[in-house]
Amino acid sequence: MSQYSRTEIETAFGFFSASLSESARSGSWEIYAALFTDEVVYCDNGQLQWRNPEEILGGVREFYKEYPANHVADLVAGDRMINEEWAKVTFELNVVMEDPGDGSSHSLPITCVAHYAGDNKWCGQEDCYNLAAYGAFLEQWVEIHRRYSK
Repeated sequence: MSQYSRTEIETAFGFFSASLSESARSGSWEIYAALFTDEVVYCDNGQLQWRNPEEILGGVREFYKEYPANHVADLVAGDRMINEEWAKVTFELNVVMEDPGDGSSHSLPITCVAHYAGDNKWCGQEDCYNLAAYGAFLEQWVEIHRRYSK
């Protein structure tokens, strides 16, 4: 059983999701990386990525400076399910791209699990998504963007 109340987890997740969105919109990832404990385990699609906030900061900076990730307009947490017993939040994260130039909107939901550690900190995050669907989503956006950015 978790030592954290549902209210505490919900409040912390509200701050987590707002910080993630702000980081995506501003490109300043320090706010997001600071949400994690020094012993964090961050996995992307089942592969270990990062083990501390500094690695998270460096990794997300590197990822979001590359094309087409540098055109992500927002990361918006949607539907969520809180598992109070295990102090985890499973949520839909919508990757929202900038308008590629034709006025269309493009977003793709991925599934994430955040592991709460108390004191508004998180000790883990797992991002899970279909690589083929994510690739197709980006290919479609890139095709439109290239057509309209000439």
